[in-house]
Amino acid sequence: MKWLIALVAAAAIAWFSMQYMNKQAADEAATAAEAATLLAAEKAEAATQLATEKAEAAQEAASSAAEALIAAQNSMPAGIDLGKISGALDGVFSSASEALSGITDLESAKNAIPSLQDAASKLSGLNDVVTRLPEAAKGPLASIIQGGISLLQPLVDKVIAIPLVGALVEPVVTPIMEMLNGIAQ
Repeated sequence: MKWLIALVAAAAIAWFSMQYMNKQAADEAATAAEAATLLAAEKAEAATQLATEKAEAAQEAASSAAEALIAAQNSMPAGIDLGKISGALDGVFSSASEALSGITDLESAKNAIPSLQDAASKLSGLNDVVTRLPEAAKGPLASIIQGGISLLQPLVDKVIAIPLVGALVEPVVTPIMEMLNGIAQ
């Protein structure tokens, strides 16, 4: 009977010890989770602030580009409409951005390829027009193109990093980005 009491006492001590250790482990896990949550919140806030600053800078650049485009239009010979050229560039950026934003896997990449090819075709035609423009028009258009490149490049980088998708999309988007960089020069 003495050994049974000792066994019950040992089991009780072991049980209380386990409860104490489990409580400590749970407290440590809760503390670690709280710290991770705070760190994630701080990073999210910093990312939001950076995105806001970039958006404001892009808005200022777009405003400056629009003003420069108006001034350049006033010095253009009759028949050259920089507004139409700028609008066509915006259309290329919009369609390419939309196509790239929709790519999440191989299937969506296959579906986006025709839109990207269409954007490349339109850009090729615009490239021919822009290279024949007077120098006074190239500066404002280059500014617009630089703004578009800054919007497209992160999307291109994200899409190319997706396994199997990069190999499919890269032959289409690389020439687009090279052509844009060439026009912006």
